[in-house]
Amino acid sequence: MSPDDKFIDSIKKAYFLCARRPDGTITSVSPTVKTLLGYDQDEFSEVYEQLPLHPQAHYDKLVNDSTASELFIQPYEIQINHKDTTPHWLKITEVPIIGEDGKINSIEYLAQDITAHKLREKDLLDSEINLREVLSNTIKALAMTVEARDYFSFGHHQRSSSFARIIAQELAMKPAKIDTLRLAGVIHDIGKICIPPEILNKRNSLSNIEFSFIRNHPETGYNILKDIDLPDPLADIILQHHERIDGSGYPNRLPGEQILPEAKILMVADVMEAMASDRAHRPALGRKAIID
Repeated sequence: MSPDDKFIDSIKKAYFLCARRPDGTITSVSPTVKTLLGYDQDEFSEVYEQLPLHPQAHYDKLVNDSTASELFIQPYEIQINHKDTTPHWLKITEVPIIGEDGKINSIEYLAQDITAHKLREKDLLDSEINLREVLSNTIKALAMTVEARDYFSFGHHQRSSSFARIIAQELAMKPAKIDTLRLAGVIHDIGKICIPPEILNKRNSLSNIEFSFIRNHPETGYNILKDIDLPDPLADIILQHHERIDGSGYPNRLPGEQILPEAKILMVADVMEAMASDRAHRPALGRKAIID
């Protein structure tokens, strides 16, 4: 036996699962199915029928493929229960055995047990979900802290966040961007925590000095959040949510091409919600005014 044949033989002993003809008939089952999945070879022949492997039509196409000698079948993953019912995951590599006529005589299945990897992956995903839930709840708590100081803004953050999310979905933004925008909406006025309540709730027009406090809140919010491990570009969205397309906004008078798309969406959602709600200095403006 040549070194290459020995190498191939050792690979088969380590990973060979079973072999079948293109018509679906199993020709051999490896003893490794016992250590891998707990089944005897005869038992595995029955289990095999339930595996989510390629359908028969896939093999029919391969058999009739004139370029079968150059064939590469992309490895894929399947889930199968161990005989003790615990879930297992295998990475399957199909090796077509080509006859002298250039057609496929049989297909050998090599299997790599990736169960440990899949379980770690699930644990990481669960941890990420839990962390995002904690982050979301913390952000909501911060938003409620701001709203508690401003009677007329109660519910403003959540409604602005919902408007922004709906707009982003209509624009077919990626889910990750939509979620970041949703979080930014919930906390976009966090900088108002540094504004005295008597200014936030003032019923008359603001003086220039008082309005300067208001104009500072996007930058204050950005400075509060910029060093926290939040999804990018959440802090920048908050910094820019009072900019305007014509460059008349604050704090940096950015022109439209320099404003983040997420910030543009949030600025619209923020204004919509503000116009739809009563404020200390005026009642809600109504649907027509908002549409205009």
